[in-house]
Amino acid sequence: MNPTLSGSLPDFPPGIVLEELKLSATNLSGTLPESIGNLRLLKTLHLTACRFSGSLPASFHNLTRLVSVDLSINNFSGPVPSFASSPNISKIDLQNNSLSGPFPGWIFSLPSLHNELQGSLPMSISRLQHLKILRLASNNLSGTVELSLFGNLRNLSILDLSYNRLIVFPSLLRNLPRLTRLDLSGNNISGSIPDWLWSVGSLVYLNLSHNSLTNFQSLPDFSNSSLIVFDLHSNNLAGPIPRPPPSNVMVDFSNNHFAASIPSDIGSTLNFSIFFSVSNNRLTGGIPESVCSGVYLQLRSLNLHGNMLQGAVPQSLSSCEGLEVLDLGNNRIEDAFPSGWGISLICVSLV
Repeated sequence: MNPTLSGSLPDFPPGIVLEELKLSATNLSGTLPESIGNLRLLKTLHLTACRFSGSLPASFHNLTRLVSVDLSINNFSGPVPSFASSPNISKIDLQNNSLSGPFPGWIFSLPSLHNELQGSLPMSISRLQHLKILRLASNNLSGTVELSLFGNLRNLSILDLSYNRLIVFPSLLRNLPRLTRLDLSGNNISGSIPDWLWSVGSLVYLNLSHNSLTNFQSLPDFSNSSLIVFDLHSNNLAGPIPRPPPSNVMVDFSNNHFAASIPSDIGSTLNFSIFFSVSNNRLTGGIPESVCSGVYLQLRSLNLHGNMLQGAVPQSLSSCEGLEVLDLGNNRIEDAFPSGWGISLICVSLV
């Protein structure tokens, strides 16, 4: 890191011996010279957080010994050059640029993409039989992701397709027995959440927020679920709220159209929960006395704001000694706190 270092990269003559080029967090600018392809012994190229711009040189294909490439946080544009000739490459980070064009068939070890890659996923992805983590967030991938492309990825444990343009639940999910984390947030998926989704892998993390989902195919039974994080916020889900998985730590059902009352035994599913929100729905009735009657009482944030709840604040809330945020605002709740109220609250809202 040297913010006083400015200027541009020089031309690199043939035969130069250089294994590492690390110039991150400098004020170097301009384009990368095509002669960078002369650095045939280069293993590490880190130019993150500089001011480089222009297209990435096609001569990258000469850098056959590359192991780690970080060109993130620059102003590079145009297509992604091929690194397919670098068999030992384990990291390529191109995030926070303005790269565009079709999705390159060889880029599957990227930690994250925040560019404008678009189109269909290439057939070559199906050859990555030992792949465990696939993160393709914040691109313009659209339509359905076909099962034929992922049929061999049976070791996949983490799949992130968030903030793309998917319109249905990818059928490939049915064939991922080891999947533990799934993020489909920020897409255009509409309609019902299918029943088969609950039997996918052994999910501990599921994020379906910021879609256009309207209902469950049938109200799910999470009594044997291992879900720890369950996020459905900002959809159009209607009907009664499902009972959260008993293993949950974070549940967010906010900004939907859930109606009816909060289940009277909701507390039995919040034993380990730290965050629980059903704010901005259409829930009626009272706040169940069981809401803070769990055995372990881990709850830190309880958000019931923006419903049609009425009645008194339940006495059990005084047992939530670790509760820090309580939002009951924009309801019809009586503004009287139960006796023996704890002193841990940082934020309380009844308005």
